[in-house]
Amino acid sequence: MSTSLDGKTRVLDRDEILFREGAPADRFFLVASGSVRCLKGDGDRIRQVFLAGPKDVIGEEALFARTPHAYAAVAAEVCAVVEVPLELLDEVMGKAPKWLGELLATLGQRFNATADVVANHLSVPEDLPEAEQVRLKKLLASKIAPGAGD
Repeated sequence: MSTSLDGKTRVLDRDEILFREGAPADRFFLVASGSVRCLKGDGDRIRQVFLAGPKDVIGEEALFARTPHAYAAVAAEVCAVVEVPLELLDEVMGKAPKWLGELLATLGQRFNATADVVANHLSVPEDLPEAEQVRLKKLLASKIAPGAGD
């Protein structure tokens, strides 16, 4: 893991868990290479809310809203992410106008509400195959997951 003023770069193996749905948010991630699955439990199913690729940001909405993560994030393949901890965000936001923090919190809350609607009410055309859902359920249910970041 390398460190810069902009955060830490982490290389993830396939199936490495960045965070779990419902876990406290203490950092967000910028995908530098590869892809990360953002998964949400929907009853007995797991739905892929979105597939984050290079330059996508994940986990920011929970951090800005100061709420638990609305979805889990799992490396879909070997990838690299830049990890930005809450302390760094707070340092940067301390230099910004107060309204910017309030705006970001509101946007984070709205994103979480939208993610719930997508996961629970829409038929997502790229539903995960049953075998992949079973595999991911086992991975996310495990107490000790390879590289678990929570």
